[in-house]
Amino acid sequence: MTTLSCPNCQRVFKIQTEYDKHIQETCKPIPGMKDVFNKLKLKKKEEEKRKQKIIQKIKKSHNFLTTIDQYLHNNGINRLNRFDLIKYIIHNLENDKNNLLYKKIDHSILSYVYDIIKDTIINKSEIIQRLFMFYGNSNTKKDLDQFYTPLTISQFIKKIVLPNKRYIDPAAGTGDLLIEIDGNITLWDISSEATELSKINYGLFNKKVTSVTKDSLLKFNCKNNYYHYSILNPPFGTKTTTDNPLILDNYVLTNSKKKQELGILFIERSIQLLRNNGVLFVIVPGGYLGNNQNLFLRNYIIENTKILGILKLPDGTFARSGTGVGTNLLILKKEKVVTKDYSIFISEVNDIGYELNKKHTPIKYKKNENDHFVFDEDNNLVIVNDFNHISKQLQQFSFDHSIKELQQNNSNITYESVNIKEIFQNKYLIMDIGRYLKKYKDTISQLQSISHQKIRNLCIFGVDYSFTPSKNKTYKYIDISEVNTPLYNGKTMIGTQLPGRAKNKVKKNDIILSRLRGNISFSIIMEDDIIVTNGMCVLRPKDMNSLLILFANLYQTNFNIQHQSLTTGSILECISDEDILDILIEDTIPIDNFQRIYDSMNSLHKELSAIVAYI
Repeated sequence: MTTLSCPNCQRVFKIQTEYDKHIQETCKPIPGMKDVFNKLKLKKKEEEKRKQKIIQKIKKSHNFLTTIDQYLHNNGINRLNRFDLIKYIIHNLENDKNNLLYKKIDHSILSYVYDIIKDTIINKSEIIQRLFMFYGNSNTKKDLDQFYTPLTISQFIKKIVLPNKRYIDPAAGTGDLLIEIDGNITLWDISSEATELSKINYGLFNKKVTSVTKDSLLKFNCKNNYYHYSILNPPFGTKTTTDNPLILDNYVLTNSKKKQELGILFIERSIQLLRNNGVLFVIVPGGYLGNNQNLFLRNYIIENTKILGILKLPDGTFARSGTGVGTNLLILKKEKVVTKDYSIFISEVNDIGYELNKKHTPIKYKKNENDHFVFDEDNNLVIVNDFNHISKQLQQFSFDHSIKELQQNNSNITYESVNIKEIFQNKYLIMDIGRYLKKYKDTISQLQSISHQKIRNLCIFGVDYSFTPSKNKTYKYIDISEVNTPLYNGKTMIGTQLPGRAKNKVKKNDIILSRLRGNISFSIIMEDDIIVTNGMCVLRPKDMNSLLILFANLYQTNFNIQHQSLTTGSILECISDEDILDILIEDTIPIDNFQRIYDSMNSLHKELSAIVAYI
């Protein structure tokens, strides 16, 4: 169908008669308006053209090494010389390309490589890291993604630590965490291959480094009380443990176990390496800060250090290196604090400059509401990186609290913090920052200003939902994936087919609610003797009115904020039953609509049951 556009106001019509009436009776020409609209259309067209050029440039920047490598191969240059040639060009980008001179390579080849690299829109550090990853993968025949660390984390730490001090990473890998820092840098790693790779990595950046193959945990008396800063991303998880008694017998955090996670032991080892008042920056999984079984670790941290900061990193920060768990950056000062009354800087980092859910984590550029790229005052693309702002906040925090070991700057910028006394209020000393952030506290304050109560007040207390299956009995089982709010499906299974997580037995009018962080799924059970996964929390309302109040609140933003803020853990962040029962809800919320939803769900269930019985 042909559309008609008014030349005066640009309104679009599909019917000729409406268009004619508009022109003749409604829309009067405004002098110069046509020119204005034409200019706007031209501007929009130019913006779209510019956007497409940028997209093409981003694609070229993403693949520039492949292009260069193929070109140099076609010109008969072997792989090792390609690597050295590109390194030479990178470190001479500020010079006149007409003065380039590398061995006996034809100047036209040097000029071609220079132009491609110069035309990329990524910074020098990113270019060097990509060069290292690109050629290191091929030369070592090993996937270097396992060593990958986002450079923006190192750049952030550089803005926080004091320059020209002694720094160590005792679990260094290729040393990316310290690559941006200026000073006396020492790298230890148990792998000789990682040690050699780190030397190549630092050579690319033209930086001096002492890189040594060393079992940091076994050499527990080496260089103790020496370094100003220890900065590391240690191996963590239940698959990275040691049972070596020569190690375990020399660490408090062994915790009387026959084996222990390396990541936990590395925290103690790093503190040993620091001088008094030295500072530790360590990447830790969420479970270290929130899981009940790691309470001993949090006790050790509180008794042996002063916690300066906790930053919750975005999901997928280290997914490229094979770490899919939620991670945090913990900042600790080696100091035994007598009076446990001090502030801790906290921040939730949402973006670190990369699209973490995409292959090879491309750089994430900022766009406006019209989906056009945003430029800074120097006409450079703006990268979406929260660290730029958070570094200023942490510098302000350091100024306000006279932390001499970190960079300070008084710019009167606001930030969030929590007093250590708030952490002591929780019997498990939970350090996951969700429950201490302003977003959560504001939600609690808003609910406390109106009629409210805890979920536990509307539920029957002390119910035992535990279930042990009979091998040959038939059951209806509901897994998390089978709950599509507010409805649920289920599978008929015999006892031997039930998964190990089939732990709870529920009945009609019980509410099941997912514990996991992310999209919250829930439903009301419409029949007795249903088996559900232990990934769901079970609520048994006291009566129908309680059921409807609970059901209505599960749809509210206030509930969602509390649920997400109270989750803890690493691989699967989840909320405990106890924390769910302590969530505040509005008890005067209108429930008429939810009564109708409940009635509809009940009717639907009866009809479906009748159909199934008939079949």
